[in-house]
Amino acid sequence: MTYREFLRKIEKGKIACFYLFEGKEEYFKKEALRKLKEKIVTGGEDFNFQVLSATSCGSREILEFAFQLPFKGERQLLVVEEADKLSLKDQKSLLSYLKNPVKSTCVVFTGDGFDHRTGFYNFFEKEGKIVFFRPLNEFEMIEWIREKVEDAGKIITEDAAFELYRRIGKDLFLLEGEIEKLVAFVHPSSCIESSHVRKITGERFQEDIFDFLDIFKKKDLPFALYRLNRLFLKGEDPLGIVSMLAREIRILLFLKFSPNINPSQACQHIFKRHSGFLLEKTKEYIDASTKFSLPWLFFAHQKILETELSIKKGKKEPTLALQQTVIDILSN
Repeated sequence: MTYREFLRKIEKGKIACFYLFEGKEEYFKKEALRKLKEKIVTGGEDFNFQVLSATSCGSREILEFAFQLPFKGERQLLVVEEADKLSLKDQKSLLSYLKNPVKSTCVVFTGDGFDHRTGFYNFFEKEGKIVFFRPLNEFEMIEWIREKVEDAGKIITEDAAFELYRRIGKDLFLLEGEIEKLVAFVHPSSCIESSHVRKITGERFQEDIFDFLDIFKKKDLPFALYRLNRLFLKGEDPLGIVSMLAREIRILLFLKFSPNINPSQACQHIFKRHSGFLLEKTKEYIDASTKFSLPWLFFAHQKILETELSIKKGKKEPTLALQQTVIDILSN
């Protein structure tokens, strides 16, 4: 189930005795655990809530707490972090418990990525008790920003939401902090605009990614390499850059094959919705697509796919592979 599906269920009081939280989006995991704790831990918090790590304890310690009776309350919550690192022996012991759990204990196992071949994982899958926490895509991020601002009693323009995402990136914890600053900064005004975002955030890391993509589309090889190296120095994941490059090329290919498409239709295809700001971004894509030939776009797309595959298979050092790909494409 998704994070939102999980929240809807616990809001209705449908709380199971066990869950497996899988995925790398730590912000939503934290939020899900916070809301679950609010529903379960109603008294004697120190006794009815426990967090253990699978890297420092095994099934014995986990089961000791699971079998305890709650103190001054009906239920208790046990969170087992890094549960994807549990040994097979520990998984087997815990699986026996999960088949006949203590009704007053809710156990949540969390981890970035579990081995889907194990009986432990398959049990949760069969029971429908896996909650997936995947990172948001670009457009989900914008929607999340808008929702957080509205929850704080303000509104944010679409271009301001994009500007905030460009500057801060996908770290929801950082974004939440910046939103809090923006809400305080604009008060008593009700609307957050792009100028407010620029004043509060200054120059940030994520902005370089979009700068690099814009420079790449201008075929400026020296400056593109300069921006690419800046991204590497700041710790950007080469595969993440490859993914964004591939997306840009796919958009340009779509527009190249749709010469008669109007901006409104193209906007719906690219962004899945309309707004004045998104329409302007679409027009920029349409203008860029006229500057590239189909053979060049096909070549670029193929090179990017080859680079992604070679990095994933460990055939080439990621930063060198991506640098060479940019050189090959922009020199063509």
